[in-house]
Amino acid sequence: MRILQINLNDWLRNEKGNPISLLELPLSVLNIEDLSGLSFCEYQEDGLGICYSCFVRIDDQEAHLKGFMAKDSKKVGVIIEMHSNETCPDCLIRKICKLFNAEINGLRWINQIVSQRGNMR
Repeated sequence: MRILQINLNDWLRNEKGNPISLLELPLSVLNIEDLSGLSFCEYQEDGLGICYSCFVRIDDQEAHLKGFMAKDSKKVGVIIEMHSNETCPDCLIRKICKLFNAEINGLRWINQIVSQRGNMR
């Protein structure tokens, strides 16, 4: 498995609609940075304050990792988004779980349709 950090322009080039939120990893932004060597960008979001964002390509799939709390907070965790035209969300989810040593059954799902369709639980 090969992970590469990409930039917003790379992500937007491959996005055909609106990204789909999949799940929440029970990790903080700092945990993910430590585990993977990735680096989150800090930005200001109206109504939320400081947020964190990281775009990655894992093999031939892309994901957007978003943090909404303090960089070391696990209270809300990190949200994973996929492209709206992703053909194999199950594959992406399994790669993310392997990369961050997360158990699929222990994750908080945001998109119930994907989790049920793929029988991920």
